[in-house]
Amino acid sequence: MPFTYELSDRVVQFHPKGDVEQETNLQGMAEALTAVRAAWRTNGNRPFDILIDLRESLENRSAGELRSLAEFVAGHADVLTGRIAIVAADPLRYALARVFEVFSEHLGQTARMFSDCAGAEAWFADEA
Repeated sequence: MPFTYELSDRVVQFHPKGDVEQETNLQGMAEALTAVRAAWRTNGNRPFDILIDLRESLENRSAGELRSLAEFVAGHADVLTGRIAIVAADPLRYALARVFEVFSEHLGQTARMFSDCAGAEAWFADEA
């Protein structure tokens, strides 16, 4: 599976694996956010955080593609906290994630970079 997601109590995790096409990313995110919206309705309307785990990703996105992804996420602000944790292990994915972070912040979201999921989860817990 090139793109999977996991939904927990208040976090949706995106897991792109390999070199995922932009359209596949958007389709996977749409499916995940549809699940978030359904869960939001049943969990007392508590918003969700996003964790994007790029450790198995081989993607190399253009600035336009990263902006499009940030805009797509921002379009679901009614069910999201606006906190986006990005886990990246290699320099290229880290640099791309920093560009995504800038676009996200211009759209009113707060994105942070982490080298592991534990750091991201701790940030979510501190901000809750």
